[in-house]
Amino acid sequence: MKLVIQRVANASVEVDNEIIGQIDKGLMVLVGFGQNDTTKEVDYLSKKLIKLRIFPDENGRMNNSVQDVSGKLLLVPQFTLYGKTKKNRPSFHKALNPDDATKLFDYIVEKCSNDIEVETGEFGAYMKVNLISKVLIGSMALSTGQKASAQITPHLTPITRNIDKFIPSDIN
Repeated sequence: MKLVIQRVANASVEVDNEIIGQIDKGLMVLVGFGQNDTTKEVDYLSKKLIKLRIFPDENGRMNNSVQDVSGKLLLVPQFTLYGKTKKNRPSFHKALNPDDATKLFDYIVEKCSNDIEVETGEFGAYMKVNLISKVLIGSMALSTGQKASAQITPHLTPITRNIDKFIPSDIN
């Protein structure tokens, strides 16, 4: 299981030009599942996600979780997190099959919803994800089976990113 976490001032996801999920302050999280993932991995990373201290406290130190700052989650399914490229064409054979991945995505939404407000993208749909980030820490990646790693991306001005989602039927 892989999560790519982005601290946001606000974020939304659109399907067919209609906003289906939207948050203000919180975390936009791309969620991907690998072939061996189970509810055990979801239990572990959903707990870690909710408790991850990446929001500043009154002294500017990253000591607060999304829950501590009354933030929200926008969870977006993204099988392409398991994409591999040997040459110029990506392969997604390590991603979990869509039926089982949908069940695990629904499960992580349920688990996180017990602790915090959650909005979602739509599994298997073409999605347009918009986010505005006004933070010095850009994104973090968490995955099972290894230590959490952080990619620090300094952003001195607000940014907007659009992420187009591919669905498995597009891949021959």
